[in-house]
Amino acid sequence: MGSILKALSSLTRFVLSFAVTLSGIFTYLLVKSSFSVDLFILTLSLFLLSCGLTALNQLQEVKDDALMPRTKNRPLVTGIFSRFDAILIILILNLSAFMLVYSVLQI
Repeated sequence: MGSILKALSSLTRFVLSFAVTLSGIFTYLLVKSSFSVDLFILTLSLFLLSCGLTALNQLQEVKDDALMPRTKNRPLVTGIFSRFDAILIILILNLSAFMLVYSVLQI
């Protein structure tokens, strides 16, 4: 289970996605100057979208990643996740993000 979570973290580039999310939080606070439920929902959706898009990028570049020493150990290259697994993860993450944003717009 731990190796799957580590591979998922690598596929979604968890740390990079978290950094992107932090910049979104600071931007929201600069514009709104206050905390609200919207901040939590939009932060979560930004994080999910960032994770999904970095996974999509790895799916698109799996052949090139296999050729480079720096990226040859990524989960898609090593076969920890299949292409189908990656597509499923990407769809779940991105659709969840879009549904959250939609829910904020409906309020």
